[in-house]
Amino acid sequence: MRHAYATSHAYRRAAAAPDMLDGFLCLVFLVGLYLGIALPLPGGIPLPSVLAGVAGLLLLSKNLGELRSALVLAGGSALSIAVLSILASGEISLLGEKFKGFVQLTYSILMAFGFFLAARHFSRDGFARIFLALTLAILIGSALETVIPAVRAISDGFRGAVFDSGVYAADQRDLSLYGRIRPKLFTSEPSFIAFGYTLFAFCWYVLSRQPGKVVMYLTLLGLGYFLIRGPTILFGIALVPIYEIFLASRRRMASGHKQLDVCRAAIAAIATCLLVAIGAILGWEVLSPRIDGILSGRDPSFFARIMAPAIIAGDVLTEYPFAGVGLTGWEALEAKVVHLYATTEYLAYDVQFDGASQSLTNYFWALWIFMGLFWGTAFVVAISCLLRSLGVPSLAFCWSVWIVFGQAAGGFVSPRTWAVMALAALVSVLHERRQRRPGAARPRRLVPMEPHFALPAPQREGAAL
Repeated sequence: MRHAYATSHAYRRAAAAPDMLDGFLCLVFLVGLYLGIALPLPGGIPLPSVLAGVAGLLLLSKNLGELRSALVLAGGSALSIAVLSILASGEISLLGEKFKGFVQLTYSILMAFGFFLAARHFSRDGFARIFLALTLAILIGSALETVIPAVRAISDGFRGAVFDSGVYAADQRDLSLYGRIRPKLFTSEPSFIAFGYTLFAFCWYVLSRQPGKVVMYLTLLGLGYFLIRGPTILFGIALVPIYEIFLASRRRMASGHKQLDVCRAAIAAIATCLLVAIGAILGWEVLSPRIDGILSGRDPSFFARIMAPAIIAGDVLTEYPFAGVGLTGWEALEAKVVHLYATTEYLAYDVQFDGASQSLTNYFWALWIFMGLFWGTAFVVAISCLLRSLGVPSLAFCWSVWIVFGQAAGGFVSPRTWAVMALAALVSVLHERRQRRPGAARPRRLVPMEPHFALPAPQREGAAL
C-alpha cells in the first residue's frame, strides 16, 4: 500500500502547459527547416539545418520527462538497425564516411522527434494558423522578389553570405524553361522554396477546419506554382487523396475508436482521381516546355530525382539485396552512376555532376540503396513502431506523405527527410484530437518525477499556440 501511494504521488505533479519558449522554438524549427542553413564542424561532418537542429534538440531536452519505454525501445531499435546495416554492407575502407552518415541520421531523427514531442501539446487551430502564415509569407515574399529588384538583391546577398556551397546559379536554365528567373527567397535554390511551401500548405490543409478548404488549398498551390515555378508544388495535388482516404474518411465508433469509413473513402478516392486527372491536364499545358525537355532528354534534374534513383536502386538490390551499399555509401555508387549517366538513353547530352549524392536526389529510393531489402524493411518496421508509440492514428498516411515528398528531395540522412515524417505524424495526431468545449476545465496530467520508463504518462490537452 505504501509503495502504491509513493508511486501515485510521483505521478501527481501537474504538468505545465506548453509555454512561450516551446512556441518560439517550434517556430524556429519550421523556419530553420525552410532555410536549410548548414554549419561546418571539425572532422568534415556538416551540421545541416542548424537552426532547426538546435531548436529540435532543445525541445527534446525540455521534454525528456515524457519518454516512455516503448519510445526509447523503438527509437533505439531504428538507430541500431542503421548501425547493423552499415556493418553488414562490408567495405571497411568506407566505414568512416558511413559513420558520418549515421551521426547525421541520428541528429536528424532526434531533432524531429524533439519537435514532435513539444508540438503535439499545442492546439490544432493554433498550428493551422502558423502553417498558413508561413505559407502566405513564402508566397508574398516570392512575389516581392520577382517584381522588386531590391528584394532580390537582399535575398541574393543573404544567400551568398550564408551558404558556402550548393547555391543555385542556373538562371539561364530558368529563362529557357520558365521565361524568367525563379525566386530563391533566402534559400540556396528554388526547389527549397517549392518544398517548404508545399509542405506548409499541406499541413495547413490537414489541420484547417474551414469548409471548402480543398478549394483554398488548390488555390494556394496554383498561386505558388505561378510565382515559384517549382514542379514540386504539383506533388501537393497527389497529397489530397492521401489525406481524404487515410484521415478525413476515419469515423468515430461507439467504442470511441476510429475506423475507416469505406464508403466515404471510395467517394474521396473517385473525387480525387478526377481532381488529379484535371491537374494532370492543366499541368501538361503549363509545364509543356519542361515536359518537352524531359521527353527529349534535356532535363537532368528530372532524371536525377525520378529516374536515376529507381534505376540505381534496382541495380544495387540485384547485386546487394540483403544490406545494400551501406548508409551514405556514395563512394560505392560512383562507378554505377557514371556508367548510367554515360549510357542512358534518357539524356541527350553528357551531364557533369559533383558526385553520386548530387545525381540521386530521392530519399525514398536512397533507403533501399543504402540498407537493402532486409535492413530497409527492418528500419521501416522500427520507425512504424515509434510512430505507433507516439499515438499516430494512421501509419499509411505518414508513410504516403513521406514517399510523395521523397520524389522531390534527396538526402536520406537529411533533417528535411525526417522533418517530413515528424510533421506528417504531428498533423495526423492533431487532426484526430477532439476540440475542447469553451470554458471546460483542463484535465490534469500526471508525469513521473524521475526519468525512469516504467509507467506511461497521459498526454496533455492542446494549448493555443
